[in-house]
Amino acid sequence: MYVSWDNIKDEEIVYYDGHQWLNLSILDGNYTIKGLNRYMVDFFGNGPPILFGIVEERQRTAIQLKDQYKIDLTKTKSLHKLLGFEPKVYEEPEQIGKFIADLSGGNDNIYIHCDIVEGAYTNGFHSSNVICSFTNINRPGSEIIKSFDKPLFFPVRMDSIYRIRMRITNHRNKLISLNNQEVQYNFIAL
Repeated sequence: MYVSWDNIKDEEIVYYDGHQWLNLSILDGNYTIKGLNRYMVDFFGNGPPILFGIVEERQRTAIQLKDQYKIDLTKTKSLHKLLGFEPKVYEEPEQIGKFIADLSGGNDNIYIHCDIVEGAYTNGFHSSNVICSFTNINRPGSEIIKSFDKPLFFPVRMDSIYRIRMRITNHRNKLISLNNQEVQYNFIAL
C-alpha cells in the first residue's frame, strides 16, 4: 500500500493580485506545506506572492502574502480546514491559522478491518473487526510496509469463509481512498 490518498481534491484558491481577483486551481494530490509552496513556485515562478509556512510550536499554518495580494478562503471546499484557517479573506502580509492544521486530512492513524474477524478492540474499549492499526509516518507517494513481530491470531472457521472483505479507514472510521493503488495482505491459516 502506498500513501496515495489525496488531501487536496478539486480545490481552487481565489486571490487578488492588486488589480483583479483570479483563480488558481490546485491539482489533486497529497500535499505537504513544502509541496504547496512548490506548486506556488511552479504557477507563479520564483518568489511567488503566496507562500505557506508552519509555526511548529503552535501547530499552526501561516500564509505569507506579497504587497497588495489577498487570498479568499471562503471559496475553498476544505483547504481552509486542512490549513487551520477560518473561511474568510486574508490580506495581511502574514497570518497564522486560528486552528490546528490537519494536513493529513484525518489520515494520521490507519485502521485495517477484516469482516470475518470479531473480538478485536479499538482503543481497548470498543469491540471491532480491526486487525491492525498504526500511525502513518510515511511521506506522500511512499510505500507503507507493515510487518509484525507478534502476529495476532483470531479464531475463524475456515470451512465457512466464502469471501473476505478488507477495509482501510482513518480514526474517524472514514474509508481512505487509495486512488486505485493495490494493497497486499498476507494471511496465515493454522
